Amino acid sequence: MAADSQGTVYAMTGNGDYDGVRNFSQSFIKLSGAAPVRTGSYTPPDWKTMSDNDFDLSAGPALIAGTHTVIGADKTGYLYVLNGDTMGPSGPASPADQRFFFASESSIFNFAVWSRPGGALVYVQGSKDSANVTGSRAPTPGPRPSPPRRSTSTSGASD
Repeated sequence: MAADSQGTVYAMTGNGDYDGVRNFSQSFIKLSGAAPVRTGSYTPPDWKTMSDNDFDLSAGPALIAGTHTVIGADKTGYLYVLNGDTMGPSGPASPADQRFFFASESSIFNFAVWSRPGGALVYVQGSKDSANVTGSRAPTPGPRPSPPRRSTSTSGASD
């Protein structure tokens, strides 16, 4: 979980069900108030495939210092950069507020954010990669493409 200076808490969930009312698997959740209640969320459009194939959200969330920019990652190698200010009860206000891009050829289980004057650097390391760095102003893709290496077959290994 991550919290901002106003006490808003951001969390991520993994495998499970999603109905947008009580069940929020594969989601970024925004919680506010003294007795925290959900005030916003973001769920990737392919949450069901992610859940069914164990490609769930796997790293984060983190905030870029001094902002409400929420960062997370998943087991298909995507890095998510979301605007926490526009996370409403029914999700982000526009596609421009939800950016995600392919950052690794393998599952991402950790990353680090280095906030500095003029922006932030995000260090990402996939489970089979060396660490890579990207700026906080990541490119905005079109519709989420399928990762080129992902398969639903199992080989006995588990992420």
